[in-house]
Amino acid sequence: MSRSGDNFTAIYSDASQHDKGIGIGVGVVAYSSTHEETFSQKTNIGCSQLVYNGELEGIAQAFEHAAIVAQEGQEIYVYADNQAAIHRLNNLSDNPGQQWLLRCIRAAKRITTKKASIHLQWALGHNDVKGNEKADTLAKEAAKERPTTSTIASLAYLGTEINKIQKTEQLMEYKRYTDRPTKNRSSYSRIFKLNTHTTIKVPKGTLREISSAFYSLKLGHGYFNSYLKRFNKRDCNLCICYKPQTPQHLLLECKQYKTHRNTLKEAIPHRPITLPLLL
Repeated sequence: MSRSGDNFTAIYSDASQHDKGIGIGVGVVAYSSTHEETFSQKTNIGCSQLVYNGELEGIAQAFEHAAIVAQEGQEIYVYADNQAAIHRLNNLSDNPGQQWLLRCIRAAKRITTKKASIHLQWALGHNDVKGNEKADTLAKEAAKERPTTSTIASLAYLGTEINKIQKTEQLMEYKRYTDRPTKNRSSYSRIFKLNTHTTIKVPKGTLREISSAFYSLKLGHGYFNSYLKRFNKRDCNLCICYKPQTPQHLLLECKQYKTHRNTLKEAIPHRPITLPLLL
């Protein structure tokens, strides 16, 4: 906190979340050039926020306090230990965090109007820096208290919660999918492992008839007798070689396509060749 001259103020901010708390705590503390504590504040911004939002709130509060106490010729330094928050406030955009950016800009204009200057800098967290440790303590205390500001949910928080819900629902659906009994050995769930994070894709530029055949074989829903028989579109489900005409049979067993299969084996070094490997 050492600076040349005797007309400067150092302000530290931090944010915290506690397992037993009910929101995000924010702490702000200011010191004069003589290392005297001149201001401290703790705020709970509610549980519908992220710690990242708390970091932005702390910096904005520091700027707004600086705008109140700024004097002509004074150098004001705001320190925060969250580099992502500092980076956000150093870049003009309408991305999440804009409301805190606008607050900092308005406060900075008031400071320059008073012919003072303000600087936002990074401070290494948990490194025995007096101001940073005090701001951290205030933030942790605030996290255990009732919210003191508006509890409007941030977009970042809502996005995180939606992702959690979506992941939970996907896992539940996956469990239902894997737990359900099936007697059909050629069904999709008996052959392929479900992956909730990927989609079925074919190489770019693949002809439509080829991609359609690929999807039909993979899903087991297509122009082959084992599927058509289910809807009374065929009298039986057998191939011309008198075996059930399934995707596995057509690709791996049917004598009618032996020549094509040999060409396929030459192109694929993996052994054994299985339906999940091909599709």
